[in-house]
Amino acid sequence: MSYTNRPLRILGIFSGWRLQAYGYALAAIYAGLLLHFYLAGAWIADRAGMPVYSDFTDAWVAGIDALHGKAALIYEPGEFIRMRSALLGPKEFFYPNWPYPPTFLLVLAPLGALRHFDAFIVWDIATLLGFIVVVYFIVRQPPAIALVLASPYTLWNFLAEQNGFLTASLIGASLLALERRPVLAGVFMGFLTYKPQFGILFPVALAASKQWRARSPALPRPPLSWPALRSSRSEAALGLHFLKGSPFRAA
Repeated sequence: MSYTNRPLRILGIFSGWRLQAYGYALAAIYAGLLLHFYLAGAWIADRAGMPVYSDFTDAWVAGIDALHGKAALIYEPGEFIRMRSALLGPKEFFYPNWPYPPTFLLVLAPLGALRHFDAFIVWDIATLLGFIVVVYFIVRQPPAIALVLASPYTLWNFLAEQNGFLTASLIGASLLALERRPVLAGVFMGFLTYKPQFGILFPVALAASKQWRARSPALPRPPLSWPALRSSRSEAALGLHFLKGSPFRAA
């Protein structure tokens, strides 16, 4: 056998069909692990049926409180702990404060109308699908889907019940649209301000790269700026008064 052909044969393990086989096999293993943790009462809900405390439970509680017109109280640590204790029972909460800007509550409010389990499934599946779509449009190769599912961070995002899928989707969509549709890229970057650090990071990066058309819609608007909204106790200033007439408002 020629030594010159050996590297080509070794690289064959990265052929498209093999990558898909590896990826989906790992995804199936992840699914089995998640089912095991769920049945053991260590993920989503405990053996008593109560929500397991995680990042998502904070988001779910915040969505419920927004629906009941208590959005401003979420930013009072003592009140937020009391709200969580009323819904989740007495626990040791890792995060006493609600760290996200009020605009994020517009996304969470519909989830607050669902049971915790249903809300979690809707949230993670919807944001994962968004992430897969963005990655596929970047790579445009079927193995990309399998590799996304096989990533250890995919498993971790499910276990930790975090919002990494949403953040990755918005970052990917921003970069994908930056050259051909800079205004649309700026809109995606504007949505990223639900994590305030990105609201600072991306406008600076856009200014450095002279992407002025993308920079304009990415900049936070003063009426929706986080410090101004957080400092106010009124629902009108929080931009949540629309929830009073929303079909998602809880009874």
